[in-house]
Amino acid sequence: MAEAAGIRKQVRIARNNTGTYGAAPARTGAQRLRRTTSDVKLAKETYGSNEIRDDQQRAVFRHGVRSVPGTINNELSCGTYAELLAAMVRRDWTAGPSESGLTITVAGTGPVYTVSRASGSWYAGGWKRGMVFRFGAGLATGSLGKNLQILGIASATSMTVIVVNGSTLAAQSAVSGVSAIFVGKRTFMAASNHTDIDFGLEHWYPDVPTSELYLGIKPTRITLQAPGSGNVQFSCTLGGQDVADVPEKRGGVALSSEYFTNPTAATTSNVLTSSSGSLVVQGQRVGVVTSVNLELMAEFTGEACVGSDIKPFMTPGTMTAKGQLTVYFNTTSLRDAFWGEQDAEILGCFTAGRAGDADVFAYTIHRSSLTDATVDDGNKALIQTVPFEILLATDGAAGNDIERTTIAFQDSLA
Repeated sequence: MAEAAGIRKQVRIARNNTGTYGAAPARTGAQRLRRTTSDVKLAKETYGSNEIRDDQQRAVFRHGVRSVPGTINNELSCGTYAELLAAMVRRDWTAGPSESGLTITVAGTGPVYTVSRASGSWYAGGWKRGMVFRFGAGLATGSLGKNLQILGIASATSMTVIVVNGSTLAAQSAVSGVSAIFVGKRTFMAASNHTDIDFGLEHWYPDVPTSELYLGIKPTRITLQAPGSGNVQFSCTLGGQDVADVPEKRGGVALSSEYFTNPTAATTSNVLTSSSGSLVVQGQRVGVVTSVNLELMAEFTGEACVGSDIKPFMTPGTMTAKGQLTVYFNTTSLRDAFWGEQDAEILGCFTAGRAGDADVFAYTIHRSSLTDATVDDGNKALIQTVPFEILLATDGAAGNDIERTTIAFQDSLA
Protein backbone atom coordinates (compact mmCIF):
# COMPACT_ATOMS: atom_id res chain seq x y z
CA MET A 1 0.00 0.00 0.00
CA ALA A 2 1.32 3.44 -1.03
CA GLU A 3 0.27 7.00 -0.34
CA ALA A 4 -2.33 8.15 -2.86
CA ALA A 5 -1.12 10.74 -5.39
CA GLY A 6 -3.50 13.07 -7.17
CA ILE A 7 -1.62 12.64 -10.44
CA ARG A 8 -2.54 8.93 -10.43
CA LYS A 9 -6.12 9.30 -9.22
CA GLN A 10 -8.70 8.74 -11.95
CA VAL A 11 -12.24 10.11 -12.18
CA ARG A 12 -14.66 8.10 -14.31
CA ILE A 13 -18.32 8.73 -15.09
CA ALA A 14 -21.09 6.75 -16.79
CA ARG A 15 -24.80 7.18 -17.32
CA ASN A 16 -27.12 5.03 -15.29
CA ASN A 17 -29.24 3.39 -17.99
CA THR A 18 -30.87 0.82 -15.71
CA GLY A 19 -34.10 2.78 -15.30
CA THR A 20 -33.72 2.81 -11.50
CA TYR A 21 -32.44 5.97 -9.87
CA GLY A 22 -29.28 5.36 -7.86
CA ALA A 23 -28.49 1.95 -9.34
CA ALA A 24 -24.91 1.16 -10.33
CA PRO A 25 -24.38 1.64 -14.09
CA ALA A 26 -22.97 -1.09 -16.30
CA ARG A 27 -19.25 -1.59 -15.72
CA THR A 28 -18.46 -0.86 -19.38
CA GLY A 29 -18.99 2.40 -21.22
CA ALA A 30 -17.56 4.85 -18.69
CA GLN A 31 -15.51 7.91 -19.64
CA ARG A 32 -12.48 9.26 -17.81
CA LEU A 33 -12.97 12.90 -16.85
CA ARG A 34 -10.35 15.61 -16.96
CA ARG A 35 -10.14 17.77 -13.86
CA THR A 36 -8.18 20.17 -11.77
CA THR A 37 -10.09 18.96 -8.70
CA SER A 38 -12.87 16.51 -7.86
CA ASP A 39 -14.01 16.49 -4.24
CA VAL A 40 -17.11 14.30 -4.51
CA LYS A 41 -17.69 12.50 -1.20
CA LEU A 42 -20.20 10.78 1.05
CA ALA A 43 -22.00 13.02 3.56
CA LYS A 44 -24.36 11.98 6.33
CA GLU A 45 -26.89 13.68 8.54
CA THR A 46 -26.02 13.12 12.19
CA TYR A 47 -28.12 13.13 15.32
CA GLY A 48 -26.90 13.70 18.85
CA SER A 49 -29.08 12.67 21.78
CA ASN A 50 -30.57 15.36 24.03
CA GLU A 51 -31.44 12.84 26.73
CA ILE A 52 -30.94 14.08 30.28
CA ARG A 53 -28.61 11.66 32.06
CA ASP A 54 -27.44 11.28 35.64
CA ASP A 55 -23.82 11.33 34.49
CA GLN A 56 -24.46 14.71 32.79
CA GLN A 57 -22.81 13.55 29.55
CA ARG A 58 -23.86 12.59 26.02
CA ALA A 59 -23.63 8.87 25.32
CA VAL A 60 -25.42 8.55 21.96
CA PHE A 61 -24.54 9.97 18.54
CA ARG A 62 -26.00 8.38 15.40
CA HIS A 63 -25.51 8.58 11.64
CA GLY A 64 -28.58 9.10 9.45
CA VAL A 65 -29.57 9.90 5.87
CA ARG A 66 -26.80 9.79 3.29
CA SER A 67 -26.09 12.12 0.37
CA VAL A 68 -23.25 12.79 -2.03
CA PRO A 69 -22.13 16.42 -2.50
CA GLY A 70 -19.12 17.59 -4.46
CA THR A 71 -17.72 19.65 -7.29
CA ILE A 72 -15.67 18.93 -10.40
CA ASN A 73 -13.50 21.82 -11.57
CA ASN A 74 -11.37 22.23 -14.66
CA GLU A 75 -10.54 24.42 -17.61
CA LEU A 76 -13.21 24.15 -20.30
CA SER A 77 -12.49 22.13 -23.44
CA CYS A 78 -14.71 20.94 -26.28
CA GLY A 79 -16.45 17.62 -25.73
CA THR A 80 -15.14 17.08 -22.21
CA TYR A 81 -18.26 17.94 -20.21
CA ALA A 82 -20.92 17.31 -22.86
CA GLU A 83 -22.64 14.62 -20.78
CA LEU A 84 -22.89 16.81 -17.69
CA LEU A 85 -24.21 19.76 -19.71
CA ALA A 86 -26.84 17.57 -21.39
CA ALA A 87 -28.01 16.31 -18.00
CA MET A 88 -28.04 19.85 -16.65
CA VAL A 89 -30.36 21.22 -19.36
CA ARG A 90 -32.38 17.96 -19.49
CA ARG A 91 -31.88 17.43 -23.20
CA ASP A 92 -29.45 15.21 -25.12
CA TRP A 93 -27.14 16.64 -27.76
CA THR A 94 -28.51 16.48 -31.30
CA ALA A 95 -27.24 17.38 -34.75
CA GLY A 96 -27.95 20.89 -35.99
CA PRO A 97 -29.21 21.89 -39.43
CA SER A 98 -27.17 21.22 -42.54
CA GLU A 99 -28.12 21.88 -46.15
CA SER A 100 -26.54 21.25 -49.54
CA GLY A 101 -27.14 22.29 -53.13
CA LEU A 102 -27.66 25.93 -52.17
CA THR A 103 -27.15 28.91 -54.46
CA ILE A 104 -25.43 31.49 -52.26
CA THR A 105 -24.54 35.16 -52.53
CA VAL A 106 -22.11 36.71 -50.03
CA ALA A 107 -22.11 40.50 -49.72
CA GLY A 108 -20.28 42.94 -47.47
CA THR A 109 -16.75 43.93 -46.56
CA GLY A 110 -16.80 42.79 -42.93
CA PRO A 111 -16.94 42.34 -40.10
CA VAL A 112 -20.63 41.61 -40.79
CA TYR A 113 -21.59 39.82 -44.01
CA THR A 114 -24.96 39.17 -45.61
CA VAL A 115 -25.47 35.61 -46.83
CA SER A 116 -28.41 35.14 -49.18
CA ARG A 117 -29.87 32.01 -50.72
CA ALA A 118 -31.71 31.94 -54.04
CA SER A 119 -34.47 29.61 -52.86
CA GLY A 120 -35.71 27.74 -49.84
CA SER A 121 -35.74 29.13 -46.31
CA TRP A 122 -33.23 29.56 -43.51
CA TYR A 123 -36.18 29.39 -41.12
CA ALA A 124 -37.47 26.11 -42.54
CA GLY A 125 -33.94 24.73 -42.41
CA GLY A 126 -33.89 25.22 -38.63
CA TRP A 127 -31.20 27.91 -38.48
CA LYS A 128 -31.17 30.19 -35.41
CA ARG A 129 -29.26 33.23 -34.19
CA GLY A 130 -26.06 32.29 -32.42
CA MET A 131 -25.47 29.07 -34.35
CA VAL A 132 -22.01 28.44 -35.81
CA PHE A 133 -21.71 26.82 -39.24
CA ARG A 134 -19.24 26.43 -42.09
CA PHE A 135 -19.55 26.48 -45.85
CA GLY A 136 -18.39 23.05 -46.94
CA ALA A 137 -18.41 23.26 -50.72
CA GLY A 138 -18.93 25.59 -53.64
CA LEU A 139 -17.53 28.94 -52.48
CA ALA A 140 -14.06 30.34 -53.04
CA THR A 141 -11.33 28.52 -51.13
CA GLY A 142 -10.73 31.42 -48.74
CA SER A 143 -14.35 31.26 -47.58
CA LEU A 144 -14.65 27.52 -47.11
CA GLY A 145 -14.48 25.83 -43.73
CA LYS A 146 -14.50 29.00 -41.63
CA ASN A 147 -16.58 29.19 -38.47
CA LEU A 148 -19.42 31.63 -39.12
CA GLN A 149 -21.77 32.78 -36.37
CA ILE A 150 -25.29 33.87 -37.25
CA LEU A 151 -26.17 37.35 -35.96
CA GLY A 152 -29.68 37.39 -37.35
CA ILE A 153 -31.98 36.10 -40.06
CA ALA A 154 -33.76 39.03 -41.69
CA SER A 155 -35.93 36.96 -44.03
CA ALA A 156 -36.35 33.42 -45.27
CA THR A 157 -33.51 33.94 -47.73
CA SER A 158 -31.17 36.41 -45.98
CA MET A 159 -28.98 36.14 -42.87
CA THR A 160 -26.11 38.14 -41.40
CA VAL A 161 -22.97 36.45 -40.07
CA ILE A 162 -19.55 37.21 -38.64
CA VAL A 163 -16.36 35.20 -39.08
CA VAL A 164 -15.57 33.96 -35.58
CA ASN A 165 -11.77 34.33 -35.87
CA GLY A 166 -12.08 37.82 -37.35
CA SER A 167 -10.87 36.96 -40.85
CA THR A 168 -12.78 37.78 -44.02
CA LEU A 169 -15.19 36.27 -46.52
CA ALA A 170 -14.93 36.92 -50.24
CA ALA A 171 -17.90 38.63 -51.86
CA GLN A 172 -19.50 36.21 -54.32
CA SER A 173 -22.68 36.19 -56.37
CA ALA A 174 -25.10 33.34 -57.02
CA VAL A 175 -22.62 30.50 -56.50
CA SER A 176 -24.39 27.16 -56.91
CA GLY A 177 -23.74 23.80 -55.25
CA VAL A 178 -22.89 25.30 -51.85
CA SER A 179 -23.33 23.38 -48.59
CA ALA A 180 -23.90 24.93 -45.16
CA ILE A 181 -22.87 22.61 -42.32
CA PHE A 182 -23.65 23.06 -38.64
CA VAL A 183 -20.53 22.56 -36.50
CA GLY A 184 -20.85 19.66 -34.03
CA LYS A 185 -24.02 19.21 -32.00
CA ARG A 186 -26.30 21.39 -29.91
CA THR A 187 -28.44 21.23 -26.81
CA PHE A 188 -30.49 23.71 -24.82
CA MET A 189 -32.77 23.94 -21.81
CA ALA A 190 -35.59 21.74 -23.00
CA ALA A 191 -39.15 23.10 -23.20
CA SER A 192 -40.66 19.60 -23.38
CA ASN A 193 -39.66 15.92 -23.37
CA HIS A 194 -37.20 16.56 -20.56
CA THR A 195 -34.62 13.90 -19.77
CA ASP A 196 -33.86 12.86 -16.18
CA ILE A 197 -30.30 11.52 -16.16
CA ASP A 198 -28.23 10.29 -13.26
CA PHE A 199 -24.68 8.98 -13.29
CA GLY A 200 -22.30 6.73 -11.48
CA LEU A 201 -19.02 8.47 -10.69
CA GLU A 202 -15.90 6.61 -9.58
CA HIS A 203 -12.78 7.85 -7.86
CA TRP A 204 -10.12 5.20 -8.50
CA TYR A 205 -7.00 5.35 -6.33
CA PRO A 206 -4.56 2.79 -7.78
CA ASP A 207 -1.93 3.53 -5.12
CA VAL A 208 -4.04 2.26 -2.24
CA PRO A 209 -5.79 0.53 -4.11
CA THR A 210 -9.45 1.45 -3.59
CA SER A 211 -12.49 2.44 -5.57
CA GLU A 212 -15.18 4.90 -4.47
CA LEU A 213 -18.31 4.51 -6.60
CA TYR A 214 -20.86 7.27 -6.04
CA LEU A 215 -24.42 6.68 -7.20
CA GLY A 216 -27.40 8.78 -8.29
CA ILE A 217 -25.20 11.68 -9.36
CA LYS A 218 -26.93 14.69 -10.94
CA PRO A 219 -25.48 18.10 -11.84
CA THR A 220 -27.20 20.85 -9.86
CA ARG A 221 -25.08 23.87 -10.79
CA ILE A 222 -22.68 24.61 -13.64
CA THR A 223 -20.61 27.77 -13.95
CA LEU A 224 -18.49 29.05 -16.82
CA GLN A 225 -16.06 31.86 -16.05
CA ALA A 226 -14.16 33.65 -18.79
CA PRO A 227 -11.67 36.24 -17.49
CA GLY A 228 -10.32 38.98 -19.71
CA SER A 229 -7.10 37.01 -20.04
CA GLY A 230 -6.78 33.33 -19.25
CA ASN A 231 -8.44 29.97 -19.62
CA VAL A 232 -12.21 29.54 -19.46
CA GLN A 233 -13.05 27.87 -16.14
CA PHE A 234 -15.69 25.14 -15.79
CA SER A 235 -17.21 24.09 -12.47
CA CYS A 236 -19.97 21.53 -11.92
CA THR A 237 -21.62 21.07 -8.54
CA LEU A 238 -23.04 17.57 -8.10
CA GLY A 239 -25.60 15.97 -5.84
CA GLY A 240 -26.02 12.23 -5.40
CA GLN A 241 -27.71 9.52 -3.40
CA ASP A 242 -25.11 7.16 -1.94
CA VAL A 243 -21.70 5.55 -2.13
CA ALA A 244 -21.40 1.86 -3.00
CA ASP A 245 -19.57 1.03 0.22
CA VAL A 246 -20.11 -2.74 0.09
CA PRO A 247 -19.63 -5.13 -2.85
CA GLU A 248 -23.38 -5.86 -2.95
CA LYS A 249 -24.05 -2.27 -4.07
CA ARG A 250 -21.53 -2.58 -6.90
CA GLY A 251 -22.37 -5.87 -8.52
CA GLY A 252 -20.16 -7.88 -6.21
CA VAL A 253 -17.00 -6.01 -7.23
CA ALA A 254 -14.59 -5.61 -4.31
CA LEU A 255 -13.75 -2.08 -3.20
CA SER A 256 -10.09 -2.83 -3.84
CA SER A 257 -10.84 -3.29 -7.57
CA GLU A 258 -11.82 -0.81 -10.26
CA TYR A 259 -15.56 -0.77 -10.84
CA PHE A 260 -15.54 0.63 -14.38
CA THR A 261 -13.55 -1.56 -16.76
CA ASN A 262 -11.65 -0.14 -19.74
CA PRO A 263 -13.13 3.37 -19.53
CA THR A 264 -12.86 5.54 -22.61
CA ALA A 265 -9.77 7.73 -22.47
CA ALA A 266 -10.20 11.32 -21.39
CA THR A 267 -10.67 13.85 -24.15
CA THR A 268 -7.58 15.55 -25.55
CA SER A 269 -9.20 18.68 -26.98
CA ASN A 270 -7.42 21.97 -26.44
CA VAL A 271 -8.28 24.16 -23.47
CA LEU A 272 -10.45 27.14 -24.41
CA THR A 273 -9.23 30.64 -23.67
CA SER A 274 -11.05 33.93 -23.40
CA SER A 275 -8.89 35.52 -26.09
CA SER A 276 -10.01 33.39 -29.05
CA GLY A 277 -13.60 33.41 -30.22
CA SER A 278 -16.31 36.04 -30.37
CA LEU A 279 -18.79 37.87 -28.17
CA VAL A 280 -21.86 39.64 -29.52
CA VAL A 281 -24.05 41.81 -27.29
CA GLN A 282 -27.23 43.35 -28.65
CA GLY A 283 -26.25 42.45 -32.20
CA GLN A 284 -22.81 44.09 -32.01
CA ARG A 285 -19.48 42.29 -31.80
CA VAL A 286 -17.68 43.71 -28.78
CA GLY A 287 -14.04 43.79 -27.75
CA VAL A 288 -14.26 45.72 -24.48
CA VAL A 289 -15.65 42.98 -22.21
CA THR A 290 -13.23 42.19 -19.38
CA SER A 291 -15.05 39.09 -18.08
CA VAL A 292 -18.09 36.90 -18.71
CA ASN A 293 -19.59 34.57 -16.10
CA LEU A 294 -22.53 32.20 -16.62
CA GLU A 295 -24.30 30.11 -13.99
CA LEU A 296 -26.90 27.38 -14.59
CA MET A 297 -28.91 25.95 -11.69
CA ALA A 298 -31.28 22.99 -11.49
CA GLU A 299 -33.51 22.23 -8.55
CA PHE A 300 -33.84 18.65 -7.30
CA THR A 301 -35.65 17.71 -4.11
CA GLY A 302 -35.93 14.44 -2.22
CA GLU A 303 -37.45 13.35 1.06
CA ALA A 304 -36.01 11.03 3.67
CA CYS A 305 -38.06 7.91 4.39
CA VAL A 306 -38.52 5.92 7.59
CA GLY A 307 -36.47 2.73 7.55
CA SER A 308 -33.98 3.94 4.92
CA ASP A 309 -30.73 5.89 5.03
CA ILE A 310 -31.07 7.17 1.45
CA LYS A 311 -33.54 9.37 -0.39
CA PRO A 312 -35.13 7.05 -2.95
CA PHE A 313 -36.05 9.74 -5.47
CA MET A 314 -34.81 13.15 -6.58
CA THR A 315 -37.63 15.15 -8.14
CA PRO A 316 -36.67 17.82 -10.69
CA GLY A 317 -37.71 21.43 -10.20
CA THR A 318 -37.14 24.65 -12.12
CA MET A 319 -34.05 25.28 -14.24
CA THR A 320 -32.67 28.83 -13.96
CA ALA A 321 -29.66 30.72 -15.24
CA LYS A 322 -27.89 34.00 -14.64
CA GLY A 323 -24.63 35.70 -15.53
CA GLN A 324 -22.47 38.78 -15.37
CA LEU A 325 -20.48 40.95 -17.77
CA THR A 326 -17.77 43.41 -16.82
CA VAL A 327 -17.01 45.91 -19.56
CA TYR A 328 -15.10 49.11 -20.21
CA PHE A 329 -17.56 51.97 -19.74
CA ASN A 330 -17.46 53.55 -23.19
CA THR A 331 -21.15 53.50 -24.11
CA THR A 332 -24.43 53.87 -22.25
CA SER A 333 -26.19 51.04 -24.10
CA LEU A 334 -26.08 48.51 -21.26
CA ARG A 335 -26.84 51.12 -18.62
CA ASP A 336 -29.81 52.35 -20.63
CA ALA A 337 -31.05 48.79 -21.14
CA PHE A 338 -30.97 48.34 -17.35
CA TRP A 339 -32.65 51.67 -16.67
CA GLY A 340 -35.35 50.95 -19.24
CA GLU A 341 -35.86 47.25 -18.32
CA GLN A 342 -34.97 46.19 -21.85
CA ASP A 343 -33.94 42.63 -22.60
CA ALA A 344 -30.45 42.00 -23.98
CA GLU A 345 -29.22 39.23 -26.28
CA ILE A 346 -25.76 37.71 -25.77
CA LEU A 347 -24.08 35.37 -28.27
CA GLY A 348 -20.73 33.87 -27.28
CA CYS A 349 -18.26 31.52 -28.90
CA PHE A 350 -14.95 30.17 -27.60
CA THR A 351 -12.54 28.49 -30.02
CA ALA A 352 -9.74 26.00 -29.44
CA GLY A 353 -7.35 27.98 -31.64
CA ARG A 354 -7.18 30.85 -34.08
CA ALA A 355 -7.66 28.83 -37.26
CA GLY A 356 -10.84 29.47 -39.20
CA ASP A 357 -12.06 25.92 -38.56
CA ALA A 358 -10.97 25.56 -34.92
CA ASP A 359 -13.17 23.56 -32.56
CA VAL A 360 -15.92 25.71 -31.05
CA PHE A 361 -17.97 25.90 -27.88
CA ALA A 362 -20.78 28.43 -28.27
CA TYR A 363 -23.66 29.65 -26.15
CA THR A 364 -26.76 31.62 -27.07
CA ILE A 365 -28.80 33.78 -24.71
CA HIS A 366 -31.72 35.32 -26.58
CA ARG A 367 -33.23 37.07 -23.59
CA SER A 368 -31.58 38.42 -20.46
CA SER A 369 -32.83 40.97 -17.97
CA LEU A 370 -30.07 43.25 -16.67
CA THR A 371 -30.22 43.69 -12.89
CA ASP A 372 -27.56 46.37 -12.34
CA ALA A 373 -25.11 48.55 -14.25
CA THR A 374 -22.67 49.89 -11.68
CA VAL A 375 -19.59 51.79 -12.85
CA ASP A 376 -16.57 51.65 -10.53
CA ASP A 377 -14.24 54.56 -9.86
CA GLY A 378 -10.54 55.22 -9.48
CA ASN A 379 -7.48 56.52 -11.26
CA LYS A 380 -7.88 54.00 -14.11
CA ALA A 381 -10.17 52.97 -16.94
CA LEU A 382 -13.66 52.67 -15.48
CA ILE A 383 -15.33 49.26 -15.51
CA GLN A 384 -19.06 48.64 -15.59
CA THR A 385 -20.44 45.52 -13.87
CA VAL A 386 -23.63 44.19 -15.42
CA PRO A 387 -25.28 41.15 -13.78
CA PHE A 388 -28.27 39.63 -15.54
CA GLU A 389 -30.98 37.00 -15.18
CA ILE A 390 -31.38 34.70 -18.19
CA LEU A 391 -35.01 34.12 -19.16
CA LEU A 392 -37.02 31.86 -21.43
CA ALA A 393 -37.24 33.30 -24.95
CA THR A 394 -41.01 32.99 -25.12
CA ASP A 395 -41.17 34.33 -28.69
CA GLY A 396 -38.96 31.54 -30.04
CA ALA A 397 -40.63 29.38 -32.67
CA ALA A 398 -39.97 27.15 -35.66
CA GLY A 399 -40.80 30.02 -38.01
CA ASN A 400 -38.22 32.52 -36.72
CA ASP A 401 -34.54 32.70 -35.79
CA ILE A 402 -35.03 32.35 -32.02
CA GLU A 403 -34.92 29.08 -30.07
CA ARG A 404 -37.63 28.77 -27.42
CA THR A 405 -35.25 28.22 -24.53
CA THR A 406 -33.36 29.99 -21.77
CA ILE A 407 -29.87 29.12 -22.99
CA ALA A 408 -28.49 27.01 -25.85
CA PHE A 409 -25.06 25.41 -26.26
CA GLN A 410 -23.09 24.17 -29.26
CA ASP A 411 -20.02 21.94 -29.04
CA SER A 412 -18.04 20.80 -32.06
CA LEU A 413 -16.96 17.59 -30.26
CA ALA A 414 -20.16 16.68 -28.39
